[in-house]
Amino acid sequence: MGLFGSLFGGKTRINRSEYNAKVSQIIKDDFGITPDSLVDPRFPGVLAYLELIDEIYYNDGSPEQAALRVMIPLFGGLRKSQLEKDRSDAVLLFEKIKKHVRLYLSSGAISQQVFDGYSAVLKKHTGLDV
Repeated sequence: MGLFGSLFGGKTRINRSEYNAKVSQIIKDDFGITPDSLVDPRFPGVLAYLELIDEIYYNDGSPEQAALRVMIPLFGGLRKSQLEKDRSDAVLLFEKIKKHVRLYLSSGAISQQVFDGYSAVLKKHTGLDV
């Protein structure tokens, strides 16, 4: 535990730039999306992206949890798009979300509570089960 963690009883957390890099790598490797709005304008801009993962980071959530926090609204936006390409990409992204949310649960990267929460959001907004 780091100096401040031991002094104040908090967890030692990886620094924010390392965390952001891990989240970006997960998005790229697990979901096949380049997390850069300049490369893919459908991806959130940098400030929106960081805002999406802020709460997860500050509550000691895993990078996998943060990646899902970004992917689920991205999926919703693609699904509602008027463009056929976006809607077909949404189908592929949903399959990746289903696969990885289960892998993250089984590996301990996310808790059952997080799994249930993300599953409920997807079901509510899409009618689809994870």
